[in-house]
Amino acid sequence: MADEVKERYLFSIVIPVYRNEKNIPITIPYMMDRLDIFEGYDVEIVMVCDGSPDASYTEMCRMQEEYPNTIRVVKLARNFGQGAAISCGAKIAKGDVVGVISCDLQDPFELFIDMLKAWREESYKLVIASREHRSDALIGKIASSTFNRMVHTFIDSRYPVGGFDFFLMDRQVVDAFTAIDAANGSMQMLLVWLGYQYKEIPYTRSARSIGKSSYKLSRKMEIASGLFTTYSPILSRVWYVVGACSIVASIIVPIVLMNTIADVRASELIIIGLLLFITGVVLISNASVGEYSWRTLYQSLGRPRYVIDEIR
Repeated sequence: MADEVKERYLFSIVIPVYRNEKNIPITIPYMMDRLDIFEGYDVEIVMVCDGSPDASYTEMCRMQEEYPNTIRVVKLARNFGQGAAISCGAKIAKGDVVGVISCDLQDPFELFIDMLKAWREESYKLVIASREHRSDALIGKIASSTFNRMVHTFIDSRYPVGGFDFFLMDRQVVDAFTAIDAANGSMQMLLVWLGYQYKEIPYTRSARSIGKSSYKLSRKMEIASGLFTTYSPILSRVWYVVGACSIVASIIVPIVLMNTIADVRASELIIIGLLLFITGVVLISNASVGEYSWRTLYQSLGRPRYVIDEIR
């Protein structure tokens, strides 16, 4: 948070929009009717249409006409993904602090009060509302829980185990976040990667009452693939371990077979040993190439070598 103390701050709310034509006429009036809960803040709402194929943009423009002093509307040329839409909205937003929330009211709008308190009174530059519970279908719960825990365990332990896409950023974090052109991976992982200490506020995500989520399994798999290839070399290192185990097994397995199977032929043992040894060498070779590729990719992503938190 900036050192300057103001009587009033500008709070920007960024809403990425994709296939939300039925949500917008309900969500926006709901938010507008409750803006007075943000005492000490002026509020702007920045809605970003992420190439939505339905009538979302028409509804967005209608809301802007109804609330011209509060709502700003941005339309992207095509669907670039949620992360790109949020980055665009955050960059355009003028606020001292920027909140991000979905358009379907699954996240509690009023929780922004606690998030702003953590920003203003506790000086957290990033406040994350993490999903402690979620009212989704069982398969969706299992898939999301597994994905988030894998990211937390294998990529970055700072990543909330419940995952998040409802959060608040200080202007300093906004500037650092929007300066990085990261097409791969995930917006959430990038925010965590920046390294700012954050406050985590758990909440229960409500079931979606209007429309259906367009966040398909294929998109989730694409994000998972991007995360493991841009933020961690763990996949190649797993192959290192498997390859090393295969080479060790090329020695141990023939010895074990020779002592447990009476009529085993020496030629068969040699073949088994050679196959395991060659497999191990191939796996380690591929892992080496993978590690080199990952390091080259990591250097080419344009992420800064360091991120400054504070200068006194």
